Amino acid sequence: MKLGIRKKLNTPVIEEEEKALKAGLKIEVWIEKEWKRKLLDLKKEHNIKERNYHYHTNCLSSTSELISDMWDQAIYIKYETILKHVPFSEIRKVLPFYAYNTRKGGLILKNDWHVGYYKSFYNNIPCYFICHSHIEYIWIKN
Repeated sequence: MKLGIRKKLNTPVIEEEEKALKAGLKIEVWIEKEWKRKLLDLKKEHNIKERNYHYHTNCLSSTSELISDMWDQAIYIKYETILKHVPFSEIRKVLPFYAYNTRKGGLILKNDWHVGYYKSFYNNIPCYFICHSHIEYIWIKN
């Protein structure tokens, strides 16, 4: 329905619909684009970064040269920092033996002082890794 007809019929005109019609887009396409833009603006405003690292390998499935190079460049980070970049669901898949529900009891990953969290490069690709029982679990950037 053309905008002019809606105005003649005295039906309420949505501001977004006016913008969509002026841009020559369907209202559904316009709204989807606007939501994506607004979401991106909010992420920038609140300094929210995408968690764009995925599980790649561990030291048992890699080479000693790649692991040694990774350790040479490693920077120790906090548990909270790795969660900003690696999806919690991925950590949970790789380390399923921890209690992730504190109500049930058991050892919690962030409270285990035997575990270390690091930022580095694996084969020249930015990575984050968790060292648990001297096994490195590596997430690389998408």
